[in-house]
Amino acid sequence: MNPIVTSVTPLDLKNAREREYQALHRFTTRLRAELLPDDPPTPLEAAIHSWRNPSPLATTSTWIAWQDDGERVVGRGQLMLPTSGANEHLGQATIDVLPEARRQHVGRSLLAAIATGRPARASWRNCRPRPVSRPTRVNS
Repeated sequence: MNPIVTSVTPLDLKNAREREYQALHRFTTRLRAELLPDDPPTPLEAAIHSWRNPSPLATTSTWIAWQDDGERVVGRGQLMLPTSGANEHLGQATIDVLPEARRQHVGRSLLAAIATGRPARASWRNCRPRPVSRPTRVNS
């Protein structure tokens, strides 16, 4: 297996370029097919609309792991910080990596970007990882 060579960069989802939206859409479509195989893919236009018009209840920072050619997204890290008063002490980080790029330090690179690039109000005090339950596939 050839190692995946990546660069991790922040991505402003409200103001991304068309090619960035297209690459991110291909990535999210692949992940959705893996996690929710019975659900139809989200159309590109609907995905772009949701990225350009995020909820006012939270701010989300996004980092993208690009394959060495800069055209293919192989991973995404996000940090969501609520802005709704009562929950401002909470935050949620997510990291997603394509199957063929897993176990090649892509996730580790995204975690480092989230940890060093977080907004000033984010703190890691009292931070405990939350177990993630993934749907399991039953083979018949």
